[in-house]
Amino acid sequence: MNRILIAALCVSCMLAVPAMGQTVTTELDLFEVQEGKGDDPFLFDSAITVAGDEFAGVLMTEGGHDSIHFNVHAVTSQALFAYMPNGSTTLMAGARHDFRPGRDLSYASFAVTHTFNAILAGEHFLFISQDGDVTGAGEVLASVSVNAALTLEPRVGLGWAAQDIAREDTAGGFSDVQVAVRLRQSVGPVFNVYVGGVHERLLGRSRDIAQTAGDRPDATRFLVGGGFFF
Repeated sequence: MNRILIAALCVSCMLAVPAMGQTVTTELDLFEVQEGKGDDPFLFDSAITVAGDEFAGVLMTEGGHDSIHFNVHAVTSQALFAYMPNGSTTLMAGARHDFRPGRDLSYASFAVTHTFNAILAGEHFLFISQDGDVTGAGEVLASVSVNAALTLEPRVGLGWAAQDIAREDTAGGFSDVQVAVRLRQSVGPVFNVYVGGVHERLLGRSRDIAQTAGDRPDATRFLVGGGFFF
C-alpha cells in the first residue's frame, strides 16, 4: 500500500505541473564507491523533475550498500510537489518511503532549498514518520569553478532527530555530520566523473550508542564516481 501511495503521489505531482512550458530534467548527481577503514559503501543519488514556471513534480531516489557490490541494500524514494516563489528558493512537500528491512518506513516529507549566490546553495529536509518520529537533514554545497570543465564541490551535511529512536540506534539531538569534497570533471555536455574524500562522524548520544554496540562512530574514505544531467 505504501508503494502505491508513493506512485500515486508521484503521478499527481507530475500532472499538477502546468502543461504549458514544461521542462523535464534527469540528474544522477552521485554514483560512487568509497574505500577506507570499515565498510566500503556504494551509493547513488538521483532526481527527475518536471517543472513549469512556478510548480514542479520531483521524484528523488537514493540508495546503496555498505560494501562495494553493485547490488542495492536500501533505497529511499521521495515524491514531492514543489513551489518556486522566486528564482532562488524552492519549497517542497510530499511523501517518502524507505525500501529496506525494518518498520516505520513511510514519512511525510517537507523541504526547502535555496541558492545563496553563484557558488553556494543549501537544503533542509524534515521527515515525520508513520509512527510520529521527527527527523531532519540539512546540507550546504559549494560549487567552485576551477576552469571551464573542472569544478570543486565541498559539502557539509548535518542530521538530527527530535527524539530518541531506539530501533534506529539514534538519540535525540544532532546525530551525525558528514564533510565531503569532490573534484568533478565534465566529459562532454552530459556526463561527468569525479574523485574526492568524505568524513562521517556520529554525534552526541548517537555516538555513544554506536561505541557501546562496538560499531565505528566515524570513518574517512576516498571516493570515485560519476554522474550525468540532461
